[in-house]
Amino acid sequence: MWWPRVDKKTEGRKLEHIQRLACLHITGAIRTTPTKALEIIVGLEPLTIFIKQEAMLACYRIKVILSGLTLFVGTQRLTVSN
Repeated sequence: MWWPRVDKKTEGRKLEHIQRLACLHITGAIRTTPTKALEIIVGLEPLTIFIKQEAMLACYRIKVILSGLTLFVGTQRLTVSN
C-alpha cells in the first residue's frame, strides 16, 4: 500500500496545501487564516489522517474477505466465503 508516503514531510505538506486551498475557497476566508481553523470550520479532518483511516479500513475489509468472516458495513451484513 502507498499510505506510508503521507508520513513524509514533502507529501504531507502537499496534501495540507491542497486541503488548505479547498478550505479557503469553501469558506472565502482570507489567506492568513490558520489551516487548522479552516479545517474545523469546514468540518474536515487533515488529509493525512483521513488517508490513513481509509487505508486501514481497506486492509481490514481485505482481511475479512480473505478469512471468510461476516462484515458489517453500516446497517448491512455481508457474509463472504471462500
